[in-house]
Amino acid sequence: MSTAGNANKRPRRSGGNASPVGPCLMDLPHVLLAHAADYLPVTARALWATALTAPSAAWEESQWRRRPSAAGEAVLGRRGAVTELDFMDVGRDCCKRLSDGDVGAVLECLAARDNLRFLQLTHCVGITGSGLEPLRGSTLLKQIDLSLVEQHESPAIGPVPLIAESAVVPILDSVISAEGSSLAHIQLPKKWREERSEDLHQFLLRYNRFKNEQSVSCSGSDNDENGNEVFCRNTCQGTDEMPWVHFATEHEGYFGKHYYGIQYMTCYGCLRGFCPDCSDPAEPGYYQIDFCTHCEKYYCTGCKPIEFCQALKCTKESPLQNSCCSGCKTLKRCA
Repeated sequence: MSTAGNANKRPRRSGGNASPVGPCLMDLPHVLLAHAADYLPVTARALWATALTAPSAAWEESQWRRRPSAAGEAVLGRRGAVTELDFMDVGRDCCKRLSDGDVGAVLECLAARDNLRFLQLTHCVGITGSGLEPLRGSTLLKQIDLSLVEQHESPAIGPVPLIAESAVVPILDSVISAEGSSLAHIQLPKKWREERSEDLHQFLLRYNRFKNEQSVSCSGSDNDENGNEVFCRNTCQGTDEMPWVHFATEHEGYFGKHYYGIQYMTCYGCLRGFCPDCSDPAEPGYYQIDFCTHCEKYYCTGCKPIEFCQALKCTKESPLQNSCCSGCKTLKRCA
C-alpha cells in the first residue's frame, strides 16, 4: 500500500474499535460552546443543550426531572430565564420532525414551569401534546398557542395534525386550577374546534369559569355625550351568550356555531381584556376588539385593526362577514 494511501486513512482506536480518534462536541471547552450558541435562536440553543445532555427519550423516561449537563448549561447560559418560546425559531422543516420527547426536553431544559410565559408550537404537527407535561401546574404561563401555525396563517392545515385533547387538556386543567394562575389566552387547534368533543366542551366551561374568577379589568373606552374619551375599567364578565371562549353548539346561537372554541374578549396580540359592549371611540358603532376570518383570532384596534368587506352580499348572505387583520392582509372582497 502506498504512503499516500496510508496518509489519507484515519487511525483507529485500540481494541479494534472502528470509531475515529478525535474530539467530540462535549470535549470542547465550555466557553467555545457558549460562543457558538450565541449565534443561535433560543429554541435551537435549547435543542442543542438537550442533545448534549441525553437523548430525548431519556428526558421523558426520567419523568421530566433531568437537568442539563455542564455542556448543556454552557450552551444555555448568558441569556437568563427564557420567558417566550416559539418553535418556529428552528424553521418549518425541523418543527415538523420534532417529537413529544423533543418538545418536552426543551421545556424541561428551560425550566418552563418556573419561567415560561408565552408558548407557540408553530408547525409542531408531529406531536400529540404529551411533551407539554413540564408545564403542568404553571402559574406564570400567560398565553399558549396550540393552533400549530404562524401568527397570521390560516389554522386550516393538512394532513390532520396529531395533537390530542387526551394529552393536552389535563395539562391545561392543571394550569387553570393552580392557585394564582396567570393564563390569559389560549388558541386551540382548529382540529379540536371542528370535532367539538364532550371533553373539550366541559373544559371550555371550566375555562370560562376560571376567566370570570380572574376579575379582568376592561381596557376599552368610549366617548361621552361631549365627545370626550371615557375609559371603561369595568370587570369583564363572560355569559352563556357572550363567554370568554365560545362553547355553544351549532344549535345554540350564532357565535356558538361559527366561533366555537375561539377566545373572545381578549386581544391575541396584547392580551388586554375588552367588554363586548365597548365600541371604538374613533369609529362609533364598531367594536374595539374584532375577529379576523383568515387567522381566526381576535385583535383590538390598537394591535391589529380589522378591515371588513362591505359588499352587501357578504354582510347579509355570508355566515361570517369577511374580515382581515392588518397582519394577514388577505381580505377577500365579495363581488
